[in-house]
Amino acid sequence: MIRGRLPFGSMRGLPRLGGLMERVDGFPVFYLGESIAGLFLQLWPDRKISEVVAAANAAKYALEFFLSEQFVRMKLSKDSGRELLAAVNVILEQAKEPDLLFSEAHVMSFGVAVNNFRSVLSVEFPRLNVFFVSSRRAWDTDIFLDEAENILSDRARATLTATSLRDVREAGRCLLFGLPTAAGFHIFRMLETFVLEYFPVIDVSIPEEKKRSLGNYLNIISEHGADKDLVADLRTAKDGHRNRLMHPEKVLSQPEAENLMGLAEQLADRIAADITRLEFEKRARLKETQTKPDNG
Repeated sequence: MIRGRLPFGSMRGLPRLGGLMERVDGFPVFYLGESIAGLFLQLWPDRKISEVVAAANAAKYALEFFLSEQFVRMKLSKDSGRELLAAVNVILEQAKEPDLLFSEAHVMSFGVAVNNFRSVLSVEFPRLNVFFVSSRRAWDTDIFLDEAENILSDRARATLTATSLRDVREAGRCLLFGLPTAAGFHIFRMLETFVLEYFPVIDVSIPEEKKRSLGNYLNIISEHGADKDLVADLRTAKDGHRNRLMHPEKVLSQPEAENLMGLAEQLADRIAADITRLEFEKRARLKETQTKPDNG
């Protein structure tokens, strides 16, 4: 009923950013204040009540939305909101008598209900879990909240799996929210997933579980044609950063995590390029085998 009469949907119906976090639409808060003020400013003694029906309906729908589960949860303001809604419903009921006029007491009573609601809101709004997230370096905040994979090159994004996509997005959010060690954890999970993309190309099975480690993966791909300089840089990143993250007494600083994200961008692009090279060489060998004359 409410959704069709308001210029917005649920405040909390926007895409989730991960876990329990949801993006919140702030416009309903503006609309709530606008509709209540719009009604209040039309009330004066001796005016016909029937003349403010449209404004009263707008205030009614906004207050119903505020009191519903679609609005951000408000603990203190619900009771005063219900009192104000009851006052609006009285106006709508009295408006059914076309010649009934507002009295001075009626206007003052509605004003008291508005002021009570405003006073409680002024106490509760500063307590809401609403935060400002500062941008990091030249990275766009919206991109890091929703689509951190867009910091990667086109060919690196083409290599993303569902797992590495999830990790690069989590890494972006952790960087924004000042969780550098958690960001580093997700960055290396992403890079490890990129390294695993070598295995189908070099026709090698992923090792059994007890032998699965980034160090072992690097040894294997190095033995099967991966770029030696790239493998050396991956090993340096592993030894210099990833191994530190495995010890609880070691943490990354925010600048270190941001630098690591920049390094991961470069490494992911180089991995994608190297895999493309190996695929091209593999196809070339296959074509050569197929076209080679049979001397038998």
